[in-house]
Amino acid sequence: MSNAVLKNNLELQNRNNEYIKVKTKSNTIYATVTMIISFIASLMFNLNNYLPMFGCITFCLICFILSFYIVDYSKYNKIKKEIKIESKTKINYTKLIIVLIVSYGFFYPIVNSGQSNGKLFIQQELLLNFDVEKTALIIGAILCISHIVRVIFNMAFNKIHSKYKEKVGVILPIY
Repeated sequence: MSNAVLKNNLELQNRNNEYIKVKTKSNTIYATVTMIISFIASLMFNLNNYLPMFGCITFCLICFILSFYIVDYSKYNKIKKEIKIESKTKINYTKLIIVLIVSYGFFYPIVNSGQSNGKLFIQQELLLNFDVEKTALIIGAILCISHIVRVIFNMAFNKIHSKYKEKVGVILPIY
């Protein structure tokens, strides 16, 4: 939804060509904030185990309240009357598309579950070797380092996109 709101509001300001620049900047800000949070959360956890949870709930409530003030002034989202659109084109699913959809349906839950379980296994191994405070600091450091890398790549993405344009979706997965 944020992508649609951003795109519509940039169109209203005649700044369509700045979508990638604004989106990359917002992703960089988000990555920076989550990097700082990953560092602070482990320290907060060592002070009180529930302190990071209370902070998260507080900021979620603030974001929920602020979400009511997001306005989209574009003409596209104004529904005046219900219009039924009858589509006469039939989508032809080739064997490749069917295989891609089915394989995505099978492998995405496995990968997602594996990532969650991997985090739990890492945490369990750390808890076996260290106390809770050191484990929290180590996990916080791992998350902080991963977010530092994310911030660096977000800052570089604008330059990469300006160089390769539409080929970015094909080039980046190769690396």
